[in-house]
Amino acid sequence: IFSINIRMSQIKIKQYQQTILLPITIGIFVIAFIFGIVTLIAPSISAFAQTVNETGVEEYQFVTKWGSLGTEPGQFDGQNNVAAARSGEFIYVPDYYNQRIQKFTNDGQFIKMWGGSYGEGDGEFANPHGVALDSEGNVYVSERSGLRIQKFDPDGNFIAKWGSEGTGNGQFQHLHDIAVGPGGSGSGSGSPSQDGTVTQLSTGIGNTSQSGTNEFVYVTDTELFNVQKFTTDGDFVTSWGSEGEGEGQFASLESLDVDSQGNVYVADYDNNRIQKFTSDGEFVTSWGFEGSEQGQFDGPSGLAVDNEDNVYVTENDNHRIQKFTSEGEFLVSWGSEGAGDGQFDRPEGIDVDPAGRVIVADTGNNRIQIFR
Repeated sequence: IFSINIRMSQIKIKQYQQTILLPITIGIFVIAFIFGIVTLIAPSISAFAQTVNETGVEEYQFVTKWGSLGTEPGQFDGQNNVAAARSGEFIYVPDYYNQRIQKFTNDGQFIKMWGGSYGEGDGEFANPHGVALDSEGNVYVSERSGLRIQKFDPDGNFIAKWGSEGTGNGQFQHLHDIAVGPGGSGSGSGSPSQDGTVTQLSTGIGNTSQSGTNEFVYVTDTELFNVQKFTTDGDFVTSWGSEGEGEGQFASLESLDVDSQGNVYVADYDNNRIQKFTSDGEFVTSWGFEGSEQGQFDGPSGLAVDNEDNVYVTENDNHRIQKFTSEGEFLVSWGSEGAGDGQFDRPEGIDVDPAGRVIVADTGNNRIQIFR
């Protein structure tokens, strides 16, 4: 009887192990396995966007990429900027060392290019740095070494040019980025600001371009520490800025863009901040300081504004993109250093097309990446 009781106890223990302990053990193993997989893929997930605000998690997913180092069509050598047509059909890229502009479909299929030789003639380039488009599809190119702006039709046919070396109105020392946008509601009366950093030429045209639109051309000059504003025909309107850390001052300013109200946003690179101005150069607000946390910057270089006036900033040294409201409230960020999809090596140029796709000139990797 004693041996039978022992046997029955062994059977009950085995049944307990099968019905209770085994499922618990399997469950623990599965949880540990899943945790291990999540840990392994976490670095790749971090390459995409994630927010911590009250709206929940928003993600920008990698869509496509193209480009490599070289001189053939679709290859790049130091692309610094990018511009999406307002129709959403085309993307233009200034190919800095190849001295040309390349035009692609919105999914990266090569269409055409123009330039290709270093020179001062119409349609030639001396280090094209920035590119911007107006509402008619005309293409404006800023030349770093040429110290001028050239205007072309959408197919690359030369229309006009302006600019020269110097420190006066309409002259440049280190011409950097370029943007086209509305002129806002300022008077253009020629009144300087109290600190003397805003200079306006009283032309009698107010904020209506001679081309008949309310669009203007804005450019940054890294060595003059200023923003200059022109009509789309190249007539000087106003300028603002000086060297320093105060409001309306800059330290190696880089890219800029314009929102739907004519406000101008400038990437103040060495001050690690974004500054916002009216279309006539009156300071509105600024945000950011050096760091790698949300809302901080390490080399803000590229800047773009979408159809809802959200602001996107590329960071040269943090190798990421941050998105903000027009008032500087952090929304989302994505990216890490590397050559994989969703990773960057010194990203610079950025634009957002009408469909909300974010187009990035991944300069160190000599490629274009698109996210949505």
